[in-house]
Amino acid sequence: MTATVLIVEPHLQGSFGHPWRYAIALTRRLERLGWSARILANAAYRGPSRIEGAEVIPTFARSYYERRDSSAARAATDRMFETSTFSPFASAVLEAIDIEAARSDALRVLVPTATVAMLAELLALPLFLAAPPRMALMFHEKPELYTSWYRPLDVGALRWRVQGSGWADRIGCFATNRRLAARLQDLLGVAVDGIGDVFDDDEIARLTGSSTTMYETPLPPQERALLDSLTAFRRDGGRLAWCPGRMRSDKGAALLPTIIGALADANPRYRLLLQRPDIGDGARPQIDAVSTHPGTLVHPDDLSDEAYGALLRLADVILLPYDPDAYGWRVSRVFLEAALAGKPVLAASGMSAEQEHSNGAALFLTDWRGWPDMAAALIARPRSGEEILAADAVRQWHRMTAWLTDTSEHTVRPRLPVLHVSSVKTASGPDSVREQRLRLLAARGFAVAELLVSQREFRRSAIREMVEQRGASSAALLGACPQPRWIRKLLRLLEPVSRIIGGPGAAPLPAVIETVRLRRGFSFVLLNEPDHARDIAAVLADVPQWIGARGPAQCDDRAIAADVEAAIARLTPTSDPSPRPTNQERLR
Repeated sequence: MTATVLIVEPHLQGSFGHPWRYAIALTRRLERLGWSARILANAAYRGPSRIEGAEVIPTFARSYYERRDSSAARAATDRMFETSTFSPFASAVLEAIDIEAARSDALRVLVPTATVAMLAELLALPLFLAAPPRMALMFHEKPELYTSWYRPLDVGALRWRVQGSGWADRIGCFATNRRLAARLQDLLGVAVDGIGDVFDDDEIARLTGSSTTMYETPLPPQERALLDSLTAFRRDGGRLAWCPGRMRSDKGAALLPTIIGALADANPRYRLLLQRPDIGDGARPQIDAVSTHPGTLVHPDDLSDEAYGALLRLADVILLPYDPDAYGWRVSRVFLEAALAGKPVLAASGMSAEQEHSNGAALFLTDWRGWPDMAAALIARPRSGEEILAADAVRQWHRMTAWLTDTSEHTVRPRLPVLHVSSVKTASGPDSVREQRLRLLAARGFAVAELLVSQREFRRSAIREMVEQRGASSAALLGACPQPRWIRKLLRLLEPVSRIIGGPGAAPLPAVIETVRLRRGFSFVLLNEPDHARDIAAVLADVPQWIGARGPAQCDDRAIAADVEAAIARLTPTSDPSPRPTNQERLR
């Protein structure tokens, strides 16, 4: 049996950073479980063509650290993406799933650095797929960070999109800490497992000192000189405090004057090692002051893995003055690495690590003015084995791969989606009739594609703006028809002529809605206004239609529920063919 996991990693741009480490650890783990992997990376990926045997395919025009596609990618954007919420990201994943499904007996999808913005876009896939593959997502960041990322998003709508997708029992959600897991579980309405960060076994062995191959790669001259000088400093009785990584605003750059100022009265004497702060040109005087202070040593470049590991073994104490607003939700990998290496840690109070790893090996501070004395006390404190983070504690992520590769389940085929047709003028707030209908459909397990139609012509920019304003919609997918009604009528009249002369035809539906129709079809069509029947009757003549007869002013919650239940009740075995995989055979 050919079993493949498609790793979706738009943040992977080269052989560096968390995405690179995750790719190595995940592909090795999957191989042990008998699964191969294929990795979809950022289009700017510059690294080896294979990672641990897994092919790397540069794919995505943006990462989710960016708010927009690159200018080149925007220039090539298809009109389908400008008039719908179906993103180029989701389209690329759909295409990859189609390719892999054709050549694999079993297929899974894994998103190692997921965000709620990515989830919102991926939830459109079940409208196109008769049997969506099992998918695992690992979240790292506070959901609210992505409410205005790329497109406006009301995170409160995600619960309904998940529920209506028909994919909920095949989506596994995981988080790097328990606080984030609890927030996501409340937000999404599905179980979220707090599994910690991802560490490869070889990495664990190096950090715990149990590896027999400790960084044999020769160090560059600059890093070798740094380590030699620090080793000599410690040999003379000095103590080394290290802040790993570049100091940024979220990693405590604003606290640097306080931390450095505390060195003046430190006894015994300390040397504080920093990497060049990354806090912008406007803070140049502060950077210069840090660089020239006699108690600090600033390394100007990034460190190789070998130098990083050597410094972690050499340091007496690790300082993590991180912003608790950011790291209260985000896991600190450096904290875990230091804990695995058995190093004392001084960290900012409020970090997620304070809730999960609060023991004698770490102190969490609100005031950094006396940190040298606190570090001295922490270093002198007798250590017990319980205070060192056990290797098994950072292997909890194996639960994610075990769930993902479980083959005992039966394939669940979601219901055919519903097409909801409304006017661009229809109210779209959370209390609107339209939104209440969408939520009721989601609660009954229907994924909804919404079609916006207009009486008059709108510029593409206006259509795009309206689409982007639907971030609070419970519909998994939204498409807008840019033509006015008279043009759509003309296109329908010309359709027979186009077929006779062998032309491509002129479907009045937006491309994304037409794609859903061709790939799967619809259970039924719910029309917000009777006039909309003329817009779609010729195209969807074989799909049951139902008109929401009550006007918005006469609707209350009970009436809206009755409307939706009446539409569902009209389904017949032929109009809601859930046991049938797709309607593609009929279309052929």
